[in-house]
Amino acid sequence: MSDVDARPSPVLEEKVLRTGQGVRVVWRAEELSRIHGIDLGALVWRRPADEGTRRWLETLDPDALPSLRVITPVEAVPRLLAARRPGNAGYEWDVLTRDIIRLAHAFGDLVGGSHLRLRLDVVTTNACRRYHMDRVPLRLVCTYRGTGTQFGPGRPGRDPDPRFMAPPWSPLLLRGIPGEVGDCPGIVHRSPPIEGMGETRLVLVLDPVSCPDAHAVKGVP
Repeated sequence: MSDVDARPSPVLEEKVLRTGQGVRVVWRAEELSRIHGIDLGALVWRRPADEGTRRWLETLDPDALPSLRVITPVEAVPRLLAARRPGNAGYEWDVLTRDIIRLAHAFGDLVGGSHLRLRLDVVTTNACRRYHMDRVPLRLVCTYRGTGTQFGPGRPGRDPDPRFMAPPWSPLLLRGIPGEVGDCPGIVHRSPPIEGMGETRLVLVLDPVSCPDAHAVKGVP
């Protein structure tokens, strides 16, 4: 059973549409709210990468890639990213941060909360190699560098069939445990196994935070 590659672009859409097992592909931000449908466990917003920014990220050493883990109000995300702007940053940094801000606002609208947990992770190992469901109502994952998240219908701990891969720069929305609708289709996912392959991934993860005041420290480990 092979992964679905991001190229050529029609492959993911054709396979998802053919199987129709709790997964949908959309092409516009306005369609992200479809994830709330009772028949969906995952949704991919298919969109092209900014090629200049993609190439720039590929040239950076892992230690130079941006990294951030924080619980924050949605409206504070621009300030947090601006504070981490490298001195030699150019157009590519602006494209990346504008996209992260856009996704943070879109995700905040979906979950209806004022705060979110934002992780921008640099991954060089097998971060989560077992297929699983997250214990959050909804999660957004967007890979900016490297192989995208693998997912599909199935049970935690088992390989899904069919199995998909979210293309880079295409945000993946995943319903978790407990889901917003109890009988939504079970879609499991994992980080692709890359350890020992010399690959570095840059991954954005957004989670809702229901009680931000309960966190004495805003940064999360």
